[in-house]
This record gives sequence, structure tokens and C-alpha cells, in this order.
Amino acid sequence: MGVFRLREGLRADGDIAVAEALSLVESDWERQVGNATISAGIIETYVRDLLGFVAVMAMQRITTVAQVTPNMVLAWCLMPLTDGTPAAENTWYRRRSAVRSFFETCRCLGLADANPAKSVEFAQRSGRFVNAFDDVSMAQLKRVSRSTLGDTRTPCALAMVMSGSTTRELANVTVEDVDLAAGRVWVHGGGYKCRDRWVPFTDEWCREAVEQHVVGLRDTYGDDAKPTWLVYMPHPTHPNPTRRAEAASGLITRLLQKARVHQPGQTRAESIREWLALTVFEETGSIEQVALRLGCASLDAAAHLVGYDWVAPSRQDPAPLHRRGGAA
Repeated sequence: MGVFRLREGLRADGDIAVAEALSLVESDWERQVGNATISAGIIETYVRDLLGFVAVMAMQRITTVAQVTPNMVLAWCLMPLTDGTPAAENTWYRRRSAVRSFFETCRCLGLADANPAKSVEFAQRSGRFVNAFDDVSMAQLKRVSRSTLGDTRTPCALAMVMSGSTTRELANVTVEDVDLAAGRVWVHGGGYKCRDRWVPFTDEWCREAVEQHVVGLRDTYGDDAKPTWLVYMPHPTHPNPTRRAEAASGLITRLLQKARVHQPGQTRAESIREWLALTVFEETGSIEQVALRLGCASLDAAAHLVGYDWVAPSRQDPAPLHRRGGAA
């Protein structure tokens, strides 16, 4: 992480008001947004959450950054919404991410060395739920993605996820990874849960959406277009894999919200891939094909996406009498 250097003018590590620190952090984030190294949408969400965090700290009479503890961060992450309803699990993680990023930037600016949010952990998530979009919602997403004149990036991003890419993989795809002639794209960088693979475009709409965006990038950058990322705009001066992933995820999330199909704690970007998983399974009846298309590292993961029970078929008929428990 490097050596921490205290900001000039501060008497001690963390000796700055929480609200003042947020103002400095927000200014630094705005500078990074201007340099295209941070997604503006992500920063807007962070700042909105952090304003609430600052207000809660003020109510608890926490006057400086140094006074913030992990338990305070945890309590705020789990705090109910203003209407009294419990915060969704996704909200816990979003709030924690905002505070962690805040303290990381505080360290970069020389405001505080420690990051109390770094040690905050929640109870183990329950088994991952599946909430796939239906065909009506997918048609709505397609329509809304093209609602802004001149925007080819959003339809392209939707087409990529519809074809099987995760948002993490989407952040790594460049113009050079797209094979328009063969109607496919090489998706990669999905981590240990996803295998690098070629995925075909789901339908003609997806192919046209990707082609239109790729052709536009080639027209703009010429020979320099090959290493250009499809969704992280454009040619960032300081590439950052985390920021690229946030930009890709934020782009899809904003589309879900604009199309009014986003339900916090229920539907999310992965619901698009879950729709694809069900579509592939209905067409082929093969868990293996689902795993290949979505890059699942295990057949169990693919089976979970489509609600397939590996055990149920073998239990349709009872065992012979002499093999049943308790038989003589």
C-alpha cells in the first residue's frame, strides 16, 4: 500500500472532521471522473450513501475521522431505511463498499491511515438466489437501451450480457475480442467461477448492437481501435480493472433502473444471464450446454441457475423392498 504521508496542515492521523474529509474525497473522485478513471454513476451512488453515513456519525457525535470504528461502520451498514424497513442484503454490501472506498481515498490524500471498513464482515450469504427476467422484461430492456440517440454503448453492453458475459467479463472485452464475421466474441477475465470462452450472439438484435458499436469505435480510432474497451469510455489514461468492472456493472444497473425492471434485492444484472440460462436449457435440455454458454466452472452451478435437481430423477421410483431402510 505504500508509506502513509500525513497531509500538510493536519496535526495528526485522522484529525479531520468526517464531513470535511468527504468534501475532499468527493473533489478527488470528481477529478478522476473527469479523467475517465472512475464511473460517474458509481461515484454518485457512493456520495449519496456517504452523506447518510456522515449524518449518522454527526448524530453519534463523532467529530473526526479517527473516531470512526469498525463497529460503527457495521451498525450503519445494517441500519434500516428511513421508512423503517430493513435494509436489503445488497444495501449492506453497497454501503460497505462506499465507506471502504472513502477511507481508501482518505489514505491516498493523507487524511487517515486506517480503514475501519476493511475489517467489516457480514454473516455468510445464504445460497445464491435466482430471479431470471422473463421475455417481456428482456424486450423492455432492448427497447430502452436504444432510447438515447447516438448511444451505441448501452445496447452493446446489453447484447454482451444477453449473450452470456458477466459484467466482470464485459469490462475486459476489447474491440479485438469481437469476431463479427463469425458472430461471436471472446469473453474472459471472469475469475475462478467463469471459464474464458467464445460466446455466440444470442440473436440478430445482439449481433447488430455489437456490430454498430464496434464499427463506430473503429471509425473513431482507426488502427488504435483494437485495444479499446467496449464499455469503458474511452482510452482511459490510467487503466484500473476495478474501475472498469464498476463502470460495466453500473452501466447495466442504470439500464435496469431506466427500464423499470430493477427490484433492489431481487433482480440485478445477473438476472439477464439467468434468463439466458433458462432459454438455453429449454432449447437444448442440456445442463452441459448451459455451463458452456455461461462459462460456469461446474455443472452444479449451471443446474442451480435453471432450477434443475440432480437427485430428483433417481427418486421417482422407490427402491426395491429388500433395499429399503428397515427391511429384513
